[in-house]
Amino acid sequence: MEKSYIFFLASLLVFLIIDPAKAQRGFIEVILTFLIEAKMSSFEFD
Repeated sequence: MEKSYIFFLASLLVFLIIDPAKAQRGFIEVILTFLIEAKMSSFEFD
């Protein structure tokens, strides 16, 4: 989980340099994905 998180951050940094607009959309998608996964995993543990 931590490795994929670091990978996402690294790829977002690269996109920020190459294509800021695409990075913003990708950043929002990543945040939503992590929020959804966090909610689903918390439901599984309950």
